[in-house]
Amino acid sequence: KSLGGTPMAIDSQASLMPVHSRYVENARFLRNGVLFVTAHVVGSNNGLEGTDLEAASEYFERNRANIAWLDESFKLARDQGAKAVVVALHANLYDTKQKNPWMAQASGHLDTVKALERGAKSFAKPLLVIHGDEHEFEIQGLVGADYKRIPNAWRMQVMGETHMHAVKITVDPTSSGVFSYTPLIVPENGPQ
Repeated sequence: KSLGGTPMAIDSQASLMPVHSRYVENARFLRNGVLFVTAHVVGSNNGLEGTDLEAASEYFERNRANIAWLDESFKLARDQGAKAVVVALHANLYDTKQKNPWMAQASGHLDTVKALERGAKSFAKPLLVIHGDEHEFEIQGLVGADYKRIPNAWRMQVMGETHMHAVKITVDPTSSGVFSYTPLIVPENGPQ
């Protein structure tokens, strides 16, 4: 069940995919024809650290779980006739800064980008990827591993860190764009 004032039933990767039982944070629910999915994808190259074997091992196991979860979730969206999919994760998948210059840029996010691209193309309906990481509000078309725009797919980076504001997302499966956005600015919380 979810948390909050009115808990609702959710699916968890831990219960649906026993091989990935450690990943309770990967969850999803279908509401009003829209599938909402969370995936444990973190910033700083998704935790792929070439000089730390323990971190690398954690990355590879978690990455396999995330990709399996995303693939299965897009399949569920197609099978259920969902009108849209929302994926929430932490990382800005296109942040290519690397502290180790000998590692391929954004290599820890490449599988996730490919899974989102694969899912978006096979689903062929609106997809919104919501993430934090860089903490500046922006909405852009989602691009694939080749940096070409993926049809019907958007990414929204939300505020955070020193810009503590919010974004209200309206999800209306009956509207042509499905998603609309309203930034909620709290002046006392710093610059916009």
